[in-house]
Amino acid sequence: MTNVPDIGARRTRVRLQTVRRLHHSGGRTTEAVSDIATVWASIRTRPAGETVKADQHHLRGALDVETHFARRFLGVRRLEIAGEAYDVSAIEDPGLKHISLIFSARARSING
Repeated sequence: MTNVPDIGARRTRVRLQTVRRLHHSGGRTTEAVSDIATVWASIRTRPAGETVKADQHHLRGALDVETHFARRFLGVRRLEIAGEAYDVSAIEDPGLKHISLIFSARARSING
């Protein structure tokens, strides 16, 4: 069975979340975050970019997070790993075989 991913490599608990923007009177918006599932996943780091905030350079962590396939996971927009939040930029189904999903994500702070 060569196409079966190494389940033993999935050693990290990851909360898969969806995000909805809520618009309030006066034009103010807030985000409502809901959990979809908590799963075991494998994590690989990718080369990340750099941002400048308050005249200081900050590295932005970039990850590929792989877990099992489930259609309800296609709505994931945020991951939470050990208290750190990551925005999902892409979701990939390798080989279109519905065996696993890979989320490409970048670090962000929990509070936005």
